[in-house]
Amino acid sequence: RRIRHRLSVLARGRLPVVLLGPTGTGKSLIARHFVHARSERRGDFVAVDLSTLPRELMAAHLFGSVKGAYTGSVGDRVGAFEAASGGTLFLDEVGNLSHDAQKMLLSVLQEGTVTRLGDLRERSVDVKLVVATNEDLAERVRDGSFRADLYMRLNPAAAVVLPSLEERQVDMEALLAFCVEQALARPYLQGMVADYRERHALGGDRVRVLASTAVPDEQGGTVVLLFPERTLRLLRAHSWPGNLREFAM
Repeated sequence: RRIRHRLSVLARGRLPVVLLGPTGTGKSLIARHFVHARSERRGDFVAVDLSTLPRELMAAHLFGSVKGAYTGSVGDRVGAFEAASGGTLFLDEVGNLSHDAQKMLLSVLQEGTVTRLGDLRERSVDVKLVVATNEDLAERVRDGSFRADLYMRLNPAAAVVLPSLEERQVDMEALLAFCVEQALARPYLQGMVADYRERHALGGDRVRVLASTAVPDEQGGTVVLLFPERTLRLLRAHSWPGNLREFAM
């Protein structure tokens, strides 16, 4: 609740939002469903995983390019900043930014404009920027691999640290229910649930996940998946190095 409240405040401001914490703690989900949704912006949510982009193409992907700007550039290209204008741009693994891309990002944050590679024309962009990393950016600044001026522009004083799953013991039951219900909504499991309903002559379409030591009363049209307390104890005892990503699998 504390994190949600803080994010709702940061979402309505104009400054960037920095999400920190171990890998797999749900930074992309937080950026989409808490920051973007609560920012009241009408534009799109655009996500870029910088760890998957070749460094030589990073600037073109983020800021766009014009035909002939680099080898293999056969046409004009809209970058992620332009695509997200009026909405939210989520940059995951921001520590992977090349030095050139860091310099260009700083310019965009300062001026509110973007210039495509190979072009002279400035284009105005209005983007709510959310960046995420599991690295210590302050340490990266000290070792010279991340620009100090960009780091300060990203508003590190307002960074939000997402806790590991091991720290979220009180949420385990709710997370279990959420993940199982999400899984059962996927096409490859819907048929199995439908067969179960037909076999047991169950109407309705509701599925409920319950962690309890007692069998619940019958609820018409509802399939109840019961997880005993022993299951919760085993889940809480696991270290979950992959955090929510591992848990959801």
